[in-house]
Amino acid sequence: MGTIGDIRTRFEIAMNEAKKVVWKETMKKAYFNLYSEGNGGRWINPSGTGEIMRAYFIGDDTEEEIEKFLELNGVKAEYYGGYLKTSNASGSFDSWEITMNTNCNWFGKTLKSGETYYIINARKTSGDTVAAIGDKDTTPNKLEITDIQYPTKKQAIDFTKQSIKAKINNQDCAAFMNELIDVVNNFKTTTVGEAKDLANTDTSYTIKHDFSKYTDVIDRVSVLNIAKDFGEVLGGILMFNLTDKHGAGLLFPEASNEAVVDFRFDKMDVSSKAGKKGATPSASGFLIKLNDAIKMKDWKLNKKEANFIKNFSKVILAKQSEASNTRYCKGTRGSGTFSSTVTLLNNFKIKSWNYWASQSRMPTQNIGRDDIIHSFVQLKKDKKLHATLNSFSKMVGGLKGNSTEKSAAGAKMTAKFLSTKNEKEAVKVLDEILKIDKTSIYDVLVGTVIYGSTKELVPLLNKEFGETMSGLINMAFSAKQLYLDMNIKKGSLIFTMKSMKTSEFEIKGLNGVDSWVRKGLGISMK
Repeated sequence: MGTIGDIRTRFEIAMNEAKKVVWKETMKKAYFNLYSEGNGGRWINPSGTGEIMRAYFIGDDTEEEIEKFLELNGVKAEYYGGYLKTSNASGSFDSWEITMNTNCNWFGKTLKSGETYYIINARKTSGDTVAAIGDKDTTPNKLEITDIQYPTKKQAIDFTKQSIKAKINNQDCAAFMNELIDVVNNFKTTTVGEAKDLANTDTSYTIKHDFSKYTDVIDRVSVLNIAKDFGEVLGGILMFNLTDKHGAGLLFPEASNEAVVDFRFDKMDVSSKAGKKGATPSASGFLIKLNDAIKMKDWKLNKKEANFIKNFSKVILAKQSEASNTRYCKGTRGSGTFSSTVTLLNNFKIKSWNYWASQSRMPTQNIGRDDIIHSFVQLKKDKKLHATLNSFSKMVGGLKGNSTEKSAAGAKMTAKFLSTKNEKEAVKVLDEILKIDKTSIYDVLVGTVIYGSTKELVPLLNKEFGETMSGLINMAFSAKQLYLDMNIKKGSLIFTMKSMKTSEFEIKGLNGVDSWVRKGLGISMK
């Protein structure tokens, strides 16, 4: 029996949670009144700190559309200064921020004066076509098939197909996903007894099927998103075909509760990736899981293991400590990728990093992105911008962009900046960047130095920690790594399974100059 105080507390918590749901649901209705699903509207519940909206905006002038939506729903221009500021609140999609100068009601949620809020346009295109299936649209989480135990393959398939019917509005994509399920379901191969018998073996399974009827009706981005996200579901179904004896069966854990693990089959953990190698997982996911294992099992670390935890793991997992940006990247949230990377560059005394600092008179400790941006301005004043950039590039083995969207402004500016042939050209492009005055473009300057310096840093990290890190991961993880390489033009699904118990791992660097901010250092199976 609880006390009256306990009951009151639980009631207040329940009411607060209910309020959170209400404002999101009310906003969702308002959004679909303007952007119906039939006309390309897509809604994703806002989830990040300070995030007040995440949805597709379909027109040519996205910022104008968002401003109109804000105005229509009570957030007048004068309440936040009248214009949207670009932000890096999302690594994958365009984002903006507003800072309120007065309290304002937003579908029952109070936007507070002095607070900054974020709006994400979760829209990706394939050429000029808006993708029918967006990022994360077909994950177990989004399909609402998580935290349910499926003791049989039929139960898993039936429930998933019901969810596809309810959740996927594009009929071609729904048909494709159902056909993928059927193809995997009907796949026959040599089986082992139990899931544990797969634990220490590396195996590959190729499934052939004619998917050609979908090549002209489903856009490229949607196919890639289905391969990446729905591959988790297909991999779970495949496990029934690989084993003769089934115990608890298949479970997709709630995404927020599990780092690294995408599904569990008869108590065997599986991490699912798209492609032959998969996207590089962030280092933090591995390290959180690893540190949990160390605590739970009360491991006594040797000198090398303790060194790895202190000088790599703790740095990566530390709270971000980027200095405030008040000049160029005004109002942006601190970047954990930036602060942890800078710490490692300083701790390992990276020559290229220190060279840039000495030439530009840039501080190296307690800095923010503004300091790096200003270093370019200082080099311009000293008339050695191009010479320093050229020498720096040679030191790190060259600089490149890595944007997945070749038409993106950042990608274009990267190519323009890195191809300058003399001081005059370099200054001209720098002035153009400063004139644009957008965080997403400033990231090109920051990435030039940060990404470039990590090209020297990462080999040193792997030399120092690679073997020790692999050993710790081998002990901490019983999971299998499952890769799905899907090629609908060639009519093939290739599943490859590798064991984390026996594999070697390595630290992977940042993305290119124009996209470093999207993901920090990673850890990947060799």
